[in-house]
Amino acid sequence: MQFPESWLRSIVNPDITSNDLAEKLTMAGLEVEYISYSASTFSNKVISVKILELIVLSEGNDDCYICTVDSGSSHGICYAICHISSVRSGMILPMFCIDPDSSIFNKYKSLSLGITFNGVICSSEEVGILDSAKNLPILNESFIPGMDLNDLLNIDNIFTIKLTPNRADCLSIVGLAREVSAITDTKINLPEYKSVSESINDFLPVNISSNGLCGHYSGRIIRNVNANVLTPTWIKSRLENSGQKSISVLVDISNYLMLEFGIPSHIYDLDSIKGSLNVRWSNNRESISLIDGKNIILDEKIGVVSDNNGPICLAGIMGSKKTSVCIETKNIFLESAFWFPNAILGKSRLYKINSESAYRFERGVDYSKTLDFINILTSLIVEICGGIVGPVSNVIKEIPNKNPIKMRLSRCRKVLGIDISSEDVNCIFTKLGFHFKEFNEIFTVDSPTYRFDISIEEDLIEEVARMYGYENIPISPPLTNIKMLPVSEEKLNRHYFSHLMVDRGYQEVINYSFVDAEWERVYCNNLDPIKILNPISSHLSVMRSSLIAGIVNNIIHNANRQLTRARVFEMGRVFIKDESVVDNHEDISGIRQSFFLSGAAWGSVVEDQWGLKKRLVDFYDVKSDIESLFGNTYLDIKFKKCFHNALHPGRSASLVLNDNKVVGWIGEINPKITSDSGLLTPPIVFEIDLKYLMERNLPCFKQYSKQPIVTRDLSIWLDFDIEFQSIKDAINLLIKSDDNISIVKDFIVFDIWNDINNSIKKQKSITMRFYMQDVFTLDEARISLCMSLILNELIKVFNVSQRV
Repeated sequence: MQFPESWLRSIVNPDITSNDLAEKLTMAGLEVEYISYSASTFSNKVISVKILELIVLSEGNDDCYICTVDSGSSHGICYAICHISSVRSGMILPMFCIDPDSSIFNKYKSLSLGITFNGVICSSEEVGILDSAKNLPILNESFIPGMDLNDLLNIDNIFTIKLTPNRADCLSIVGLAREVSAITDTKINLPEYKSVSESINDFLPVNISSNGLCGHYSGRIIRNVNANVLTPTWIKSRLENSGQKSISVLVDISNYLMLEFGIPSHIYDLDSIKGSLNVRWSNNRESISLIDGKNIILDEKIGVVSDNNGPICLAGIMGSKKTSVCIETKNIFLESAFWFPNAILGKSRLYKINSESAYRFERGVDYSKTLDFINILTSLIVEICGGIVGPVSNVIKEIPNKNPIKMRLSRCRKVLGIDISSEDVNCIFTKLGFHFKEFNEIFTVDSPTYRFDISIEEDLIEEVARMYGYENIPISPPLTNIKMLPVSEEKLNRHYFSHLMVDRGYQEVINYSFVDAEWERVYCNNLDPIKILNPISSHLSVMRSSLIAGIVNNIIHNANRQLTRARVFEMGRVFIKDESVVDNHEDISGIRQSFFLSGAAWGSVVEDQWGLKKRLVDFYDVKSDIESLFGNTYLDIKFKKCFHNALHPGRSASLVLNDNKVVGWIGEINPKITSDSGLLTPPIVFEIDLKYLMERNLPCFKQYSKQPIVTRDLSIWLDFDIEFQSIKDAINLLIKSDDNISIVKDFIVFDIWNDINNSIKKQKSITMRFYMQDVFTLDEARISLCMSLILNELIKVFNVSQRV
């Protein structure tokens, strides 16, 4: 916000310098960005002079003269160079006083006919003030020749303040004056305007037909105004110094009072209004042509003021062109209203409208001053433009109900870290104009109607801190007792897995949580993803339910840039619809937000080198990485054949924990995705729900036998459809249930053989090696019994036969 210091000091004038005032405002939370000036200040002396006579230098220089001027007590009657063709004798103009040794003097020396001159007559562009349209800063006859221009122009300080969005009450001179009065303990003198009596009975009916839009609406008819008069200089000057352009007298008055009191208003051309006014929500596809020339189509979520022919104003934002005032306007209707902030919030940005009114209304405007403001607006219009005044149309629909706020002094002391007294808080609230009661060091405060930013106890504590002075709060580091908390070895954190993946040769990537809807269909078969209401782009319109699409896209990005090998991983949330999820401090109702770890390996297993043959990464390389992630719980994980939309149907598996819980997937990318992406070889990807990785079994001490390990091999024929996992499960179950088999400590498959000449039987042969050990030396009889029991169990369950 920008404003001239003199305007502020006309209401509250503390006995401090401009810089001190800026410092106090900044320390109170109203940051003064910088102080500028309303006109140029000059390093050279600039004085007012009266033109006595013009001397043309030559026929070719009829736009450059030597002037005889009266400079008063400065130089008396002297000469000046002038290059403004419209200068005439008798005019009073500014003159730069120059030194004979200056570069300006040398510039005109050759044209001066040997005459010594003392200055150069200024143009408005050089001075930076007055009527630039004519390019001639003519001063009026009351200015005495020889006056210093810096004093003559009464140059004002212009404050530019950077306000936080919650301090809408300071978007006005009166609001800032209240702050300055409280900060400096200086009396405030609010501007006074004469009351105007009603002289006609003309009345325009107003109805508020919609809820949640307008709480209080006041309007009034004024007839026979003169809208063709010039805006008074004092209004025009204050507007321009506040960054507002002068438009016309009625608009200038409305803008001036908005800047002074912070309450926007609107003035209609009464003769263009048809029938009565209705304040309502707009109808879908209604249109309105605004003052700024935009013709917009409305939806059902924006408030309007309409007459019998339709909308004539966007509520609290901007009026229509057809009801706008001009210099020919004779009869007007004034509007002062309180619009609910939520009804205005974001509407001007939605339609790309630059509106000072909306900027204030969406932050909150004093709803108790609506009727008073219509009288102030009436007073200033009648004083400047004349006119006869009708009664006020005053409609109250709904006034905000602000509940009292309690502030505990003990809580205030704890938050601020200072031992502030009850008397100090009492004084602060009094200076701020708060109505309050105190009982047992608990303050019950009714916040003012112009303070929309005060609603909870912490807001009051903030006010105490501001007024007490942040600089007066001592710097005291917080003290706390250092307490070592036990860290469970059974619970790992995410950083552990991040480091583990890096150790396995992967690089971490971070992708957007919102993805293309087509990705969700192709990779997850998700036809009903969670849609984003305001996506940053059309191809990032839904929330991801898997990390696989993002990391595959990373692989494609690298492959397109001639990389031949990539290993990437990502840890992040996925978003899946789940009606069982309820609202809590972490989750949103109906949406499950799981934390997944996903990785992808593509290209060579290792970097190209002379010592190893080149080999492409395969399923089992990534399977090994997954087993390392599960640590000592990897034996509880089983890899079972499954179908996943993103994976190869015959080269993928689900990760099943404890035989009943699917916790992830692994496999080659689907060949169609590989082909569509332009990759020559498919990446191997995996995805795991991280919560199942973070829980580990504690290591337990186990006594190992000192006896040597005995190995035996067993070759069997079995059907092609039987998976080794089934064989493994059956043997493990037998080991747990039969003490005679408990000597088997481990077993592996080390050979698979298919007889192409035996295809009719549709069988395959596998050879398993068993490792047996006990605390005592094993004899052949016990070993043979163990192997026999295992073979008999496999024959019984899977109908296998021993290969000899």
